[in-house]
Amino acid sequence: MLMNILIVGNILKDVYLNLDSRTEAYEQDKHRVKWLNFSFNASEHHFFNRHSSLGGAAVSLQVLTKLNLQAAISDSDLSFNHDGSIETDTPAPESHRYILVSDDGVCYLAPSKFEPTTFVAPDYPIDYLYIDRSATIDQSTAENIATYLDAHPDTKFVLYLKDNHNPYLNELRHRAALVFSENP
Repeated sequence: MLMNILIVGNILKDVYLNLDSRTEAYEQDKHRVKWLNFSFNASEHHFFNRHSSLGGAAVSLQVLTKLNLQAAISDSDLSFNHDGSIETDTPAPESHRYILVSDDGVCYLAPSKFEPTTFVAPDYPIDYLYIDRSATIDQSTAENIATYLDAHPDTKFVLYLKDNHNPYLNELRHRAALVFSENP
């Protein structure tokens, strides 16, 4: 049985920089947490390598594809082969997140405001509408999703709530057949 799943979420591009702990002047606090002073004095900081990967809704898409399920990200032409390689060069607009790594420590530099998530009603019937953990839903997008669900009662709704602070996601919660949550 073939299932169509539409993922609503943001594509994140994670850029990993592995800092060179031999050349950086780290300090440790009383909790043994390392600190690095990035003074803005034109000083140079070194890294071993740089690696990029897609995250956010792209991870959900890749997992579903590997499970041989028909899936797509709303308002994106990003897709994966069954071997995990990307089939398109033009993913939807993405938010970059920089991940600084040194020895066993990690630090994230993330946008102060992620791009709002878009929802485009599909032209074909879908079995599941999945709001990914990466989604940044505003009132208009929530209303568009609710309208779509009203018009397509056979579509099952799955919601991932990473926190309870988004009132628009909370308004959609009662429609969900399945809710994933990080908080009790």
